[in-house]
Amino acid sequence: MKTIIFLIVTLLSPYYSFAQSNIDKILLDIEKNNNEIQTDKKYDETKRLEYKTGIFLKNPSVEYDYLFGSSIGTGNLSELLVVQEFDFPNVYIRRKKVTDLQVSSIEHLCEILRDNILLEAKLNCIEIVYLNKKKAMLTKRFENAKSLFEKFDKRLKTGDISIIDLNKAKLNLLNSENELRLNQARINSVLQILSGLNGNNPVSLNDTIYPVFESISDVATLQKSYSENDPFLKSLQSEKEISIAQISLAKSLSLPKIQAGYHSQSNTGINFNGVHLGVTIPMWENKNTVKFAKVKVDFNSSQIENRQNQILSKINEIYGNCISLKKSIDDYTEILKNFNNLELLNKALQSGQFSSIEYLLELSYFYETLDKYLQLEYEYNKLVTELFKYKL
Repeated sequence: MKTIIFLIVTLLSPYYSFAQSNIDKILLDIEKNNNEIQTDKKYDETKRLEYKTGIFLKNPSVEYDYLFGSSIGTGNLSELLVVQEFDFPNVYIRRKKVTDLQVSSIEHLCEILRDNILLEAKLNCIEIVYLNKKKAMLTKRFENAKSLFEKFDKRLKTGDISIIDLNKAKLNLLNSENELRLNQARINSVLQILSGLNGNNPVSLNDTIYPVFESISDVATLQKSYSENDPFLKSLQSEKEISIAQISLAKSLSLPKIQAGYHSQSNTGINFNGVHLGVTIPMWENKNTVKFAKVKVDFNSSQIENRQNQILSKINEIYGNCISLKKSIDDYTEILKNFNNLELLNKALQSGQFSSIEYLLELSYFYETLDKYLQLEYEYNKLVTELFKYKL
């Protein structure tokens, strides 16, 4: 009976404990060691450099011609032309703005990958906590089943029970042992997943305490916070800002380009030196670029609206499920705190009021209640983890 009471206290106390978990440290290690995150950082650096190319002046051109005269006295003609082409002045300002926006948008893309990997990692950590709690319960359950089998084995020798009762106790022991073994196998499997996320470095987590989350406020506040911090929505908003800036850039690129340079000619000792000026008339090269940029802005706006609707729907769903699960957890917590049927069952078994089969059946009802409690607690913490994903 003391074992069962200890089991209930073990299950309920973590829910009210303020002990610190090791999950945050594991997440920091994964952020540092995850191969995908590190590879993405290198890729992002190449994109930053890519966006910063092509924003400077075009290369100057140098032409030199040497022409042979066809008759005596005309001499040979040499000609040198050095030309630099310039876009219309405001092109450089607007092109730099587009580049700066593109570079800043890379950070949001990094955050999307990082948040997804850390969410996966934290959900696996949450499962480990659940499995560790379950392991503690199954260990006590196995010990209780083993003790019961040993008592029944002694009672069989004195003739107090039949072989059928002993076989029931033995089956109960085998089932408890098998559940404990399968639970440990799942722990090892999830730890292996975490190790893979941690760059194949080993991960250890023995916590039986879920991480402490801030209290769940009203749904409107949650939606606002999630929208303000969602990196995917930030990325879409950045894309819209880039598209708007590209409209201005496209308009500037439709203005004439200017050429300026040095021109020199030499023929039979006569030299001509002067300035070269030219202009490029934009007629066909940038056709439809402004129209395309405007259409892209409309497309970006639609994407932003769609993402905002997705967030609202997702938060509403998670919030509703959290409230429902929290109510169920509180109900089970109250029941388990005041649960004393096990003492009555033990007394009934010892006095002969219950048969061994009836005792094991009633015991299974109690174990089923504990299993449901742990499962509800696990599901609740998974949902809260997703709800505060943006704070990873």
